[in-house]
Amino acid sequence: MGLAEVRRRFEWGGSYYSETAEAVKLTFDGDAAPILRAKLKVADGELRDASVNLAERLQNINGHFVL
Repeated sequence: MGLAEVRRRFEWGGSYYSETAEAVKLTFDGDAAPILRAKLKVADGELRDASVNLAERLQNINGHFVL
C-alpha cells in the first residue's frame, strides 16, 4: 500500500504517483510533520500543486517505517 495520484491529488492505497509527478520534495511543517509535495500532471499535461502529510499513515516504530 502506498500513494497514488488520483484526480490531481495524492491518495493513499495506490502506487505509481511518481509517473505523473514532477518537482517532488519532502518538507517539514512547523510541527515537524513530513509533507510530500509535488506537481502532478492533469489530463491536458498541465501541472498542479499537490501535497500529502506522510504522518497520517507513516510511523517510525523502533527505527522501522510502518504504514
